[in-house]
Amino acid sequence: NQDADQAVSYNTEVYRVPADGGVVEKLSDNLAADNHPRCSPDGSRLAWRATSRPYYESDQYDLIVKELRSGAQTNLTKKFGRSVASFFWSAKGDTLFFSAEDEGDIDLFAVAAEGSEVRKVLGAKLGGGQGYHLNVQAPPGERQFYFSHRPLTRYYELACYERAPGRVRMLTGHNDSLFSQVYTPD
Repeated sequence: NQDADQAVSYNTEVYRVPADGGVVEKLSDNLAADNHPRCSPDGSRLAWRATSRPYYESDQYDLIVKELRSGAQTNLTKKFGRSVASFFWSAKGDTLFFSAEDEGDIDLFAVAAEGSEVRKVLGAKLGGGQGYHLNVQAPPGERQFYFSHRPLTRYYELACYERAPGRVRMLTGHNDSLFSQVYTPD
């Protein structure tokens, strides 16, 4: 944050500097927050989260992608209506996956790196179960997603969502013995 009054400013920026030192280059040009940059697998693009209203801490985060050679920049989630949380690139670099709150849950969404309609890929209506789906990671091919799952009735456990057939498989059950002693309605 380069603003004079940093106590009331959320104007963070994204910069690039060569690993061996050299000239610092500012990549974002926005009077609000820009943060959490992630490079595409081939290194040609950079994605980050950005807000649009200066001095507004609770603003919605959008997902921005910048072509590093041309400088062309695209807001992939401008019409999405939800705030982007954590995100990651697909192994091929053609898709970005991100978490966002939706209907009381935290679900996983996807959007093409060039821009397209945002689609939900993990959530209650897709067989992912209700609750929070956090820290999501995917191996190449994105046929399954590994994540921390917190259903509405218990604490976090590790889980795997298999896209076909569209179901969640719990990988841990550290709290099973505790929950077996407590009634929780389904």
